[in-house]
Amino acid sequence: MPAAPLFADVLLPLHIPATYTYAVPTHWEQPLLPGMRVVVQFGKTRMYTGLLWRLHDQKPAVYQPKPLLELLDEQPLVPENLQHFWQWLADYYLCYLGDVMQAALPAVFRMSSETSFLRHPDVEGWPEGLNPESDAGLVLRFLEHKKEIRFTDVQKLLDRKTVMPLLRDMAAMQWLVTEEALAGGYCAKREPFYRLAPVWQEEKALQALVEQLERKAVKQLDLLLQYLYLSPDYNWVERAKLLAREGMSAPALQALTEKGVLQYEKLRVDRQPPGKGRDEAYELSPAQQKALAEIERHWQQRQAVLLHGITGSGKTLLYIELIRKAAAEGKQVLYMVPEITLTAQLIERLRRYLGTTVGVFHSRFTDDERAELWQQVQEKRVQVVLGARSAIFLPFEKLGLVVVDEEHDPSYKQDDPAPRYQARDAALWLARQHGAKVLLGSATPAVESWQLAQQGKYGLVILYERFGGVQLPIIRMADIRQETREKLMKADLTGSLYQAIEERLAKKEQVILFQNRRGYVPYTECADCGWSPECVSCDITLTYHKLQHQMRCHYCGYKETPAPACKACGSTKLVTRGFGTEKIEEQIAILFPNANIARLDLDATRKKHAYADIIRQFEQGQIDILIGTQMVTKGLDFERVTLVGVLNADQSLRMPDFRANERTFQLLEQVSGRAGRRSIQGEVIIQSREPQKAIFELVQSHDYQRYAELELMQRMQHEYPPYVRLIHLNLRHRDIKVVELAAQKLAEMLHSRLGERVKGPAIPPIGRLRDEYHRELLLKMERDKLDPAAVKRFVAECLFKLETDPLLKGLKVYVDVDPN
Repeated sequence: MPAAPLFADVLLPLHIPATYTYAVPTHWEQPLLPGMRVVVQFGKTRMYTGLLWRLHDQKPAVYQPKPLLELLDEQPLVPENLQHFWQWLADYYLCYLGDVMQAALPAVFRMSSETSFLRHPDVEGWPEGLNPESDAGLVLRFLEHKKEIRFTDVQKLLDRKTVMPLLRDMAAMQWLVTEEALAGGYCAKREPFYRLAPVWQEEKALQALVEQLERKAVKQLDLLLQYLYLSPDYNWVERAKLLAREGMSAPALQALTEKGVLQYEKLRVDRQPPGKGRDEAYELSPAQQKALAEIERHWQQRQAVLLHGITGSGKTLLYIELIRKAAAEGKQVLYMVPEITLTAQLIERLRRYLGTTVGVFHSRFTDDERAELWQQVQEKRVQVVLGARSAIFLPFEKLGLVVVDEEHDPSYKQDDPAPRYQARDAALWLARQHGAKVLLGSATPAVESWQLAQQGKYGLVILYERFGGVQLPIIRMADIRQETREKLMKADLTGSLYQAIEERLAKKEQVILFQNRRGYVPYTECADCGWSPECVSCDITLTYHKLQHQMRCHYCGYKETPAPACKACGSTKLVTRGFGTEKIEEQIAILFPNANIARLDLDATRKKHAYADIIRQFEQGQIDILIGTQMVTKGLDFERVTLVGVLNADQSLRMPDFRANERTFQLLEQVSGRAGRRSIQGEVIIQSREPQKAIFELVQSHDYQRYAELELMQRMQHEYPPYVRLIHLNLRHRDIKVVELAAQKLAEMLHSRLGERVKGPAIPPIGRLRDEYHRELLLKMERDKLDPAAVKRFVAECLFKLETDPLLKGLKVYVDVDPN
């Protein structure tokens, strides 16, 4: 039998470059495995939940290792294959493993000594049978005088370091809650359950009990019969179900419990129970059946297939058929969507057609809900997961299929904080690790994916027929300049769009209006001197939000009351420029007073269920005109929508980004796909000041292949992906001199080996954000001449020199590999 390890390298959820070594207590008897969580001390007083990363017998040479304080798991929470995935993410995206841990693990699995505990709001009075002088009693007595107790307070109160087991038990008993949900251990949700006591489960005893209650306690008898109806086998029944039927009373339930007829216990329940599908039948069209056969044929030779299906072609039904087949083979499936907003419509379709368990995972769930799904996936109680980009971190063990819907979407790229991963690319690596197949689907694939399919690295399947024979929408251009000269504009609507809305409303059809800017107006300007109100912390103009009567910064959250006069020259001639969704909503309400109008943007959907409520109302026909940002462009399916209006198609073309044309084409094609998805052909009206641009002609003809061909030619000519690899380096500091010095030093170090491949340093479009000055550099690396891993190691060495330079204290460096 091998000797027990003496030391453990522990991964901490911190932005530090390495693991930290601790001593394994000699009295610990439970076998240790990488992936288990432990409580450790880091620094003089701080406590964290760390992850066992490596077990060994090598004592650190430069410091005396502290002991592990507590083992939190009986089995690894993070399995070995997920540890390898984390390591790949850290290496590829040039970040620390601690950054990956912070992003990957739900917060309730990570402990911090900063955690605060509160008395559970549902508990009244003193817990029955609890000794006030016990450890738990002392904690609760402390909370009688204070609103909260911190982790460190508990240590002082009880005069010991190891208090996590006590706090975890108190949370499990629902005596305590935390502001962040319990850090350091998943706090299972518990509800009261009842069952018939064993002494009454024999037939004669039960009959005598029924006769006795029939004479003396009719309400108690009714409740007992309700229990027997719900559970003929005398299993546990939840209190809520027992009392759900009319006439069932809580006092009767309490009386039966006190008499010993029913036993009571608080049992664990799922916050988000995995939904079991109904397994309804559906039929694929001949075009879909052909595409399905081609996908499966390509999978015999390749891992990944790109499905290029036009909007409304029925890609989702193909996904469902492939998911159903994978589930029937006992495999787990990850179905990724770019936005959490898309899960609302999709989850119902999945549960309708799949005869298996389906879970949902995204950032708007609470920490406990996400931790719960983590455990459901690890325990294989969930077979299909529908999720946004963070779902790639779940602990799959039998992953057989990954579906990436709308694979082109920029939302798959994580911006901040690190790791700044591209979830589509990470999903491909994850699937390769599991031996799983991948299906990438889009009406407007990323040009990188299209090129890989053209090169034969991905299989390519094309679906150019809309489901049910529905025609693609007619796309018309509306010239804003011309209609302004001819005085045909109705507020910010061209006359042609206004007339089209009138006609659709008269036919009781629905309309979507797309404007990719929230707020009322983008900026305010003095008509005399040109002054505009700017954020005090960022180099950006403030956006006016009329509903709150505030000027807001969309970057740092700064807000102020609108100035009555120009702060530069004193003029009162302040005019608004441009328009956001709020202003359009106001204009539409005036132009169409009898229409029911709703807005779908970040401001309107901040509450947890707001998005789903708006979508449901629109589906049910309670809303006539839906005004929205990018939220209305992605994957939604509304049968009554016959008109889509794009209010400012030029906006995205002006972005200082080599992907501006690609983003514009994708956005316009995707939003146009919301129109006419059933029997009536849809219409799309695109407003522009330059309607003659070539990109609009390609959108009108729905010619993606021609667009991709032209775009790839431009990318090759100007040396942009997919022909080169990019690494974007952003340096930030509160002192402009420090950030300029750091940028110059970094540029010189990188130039020493990479030469002209280093572009910059330069000032980005927004040179100051949140009181930090920014400078940036861009590395362009030829795909066939440089080893990307070697370049990343060199970049990491240069960054380490910057971080340890005493002249550059406080410098922040943000690394973005394969930037959006």
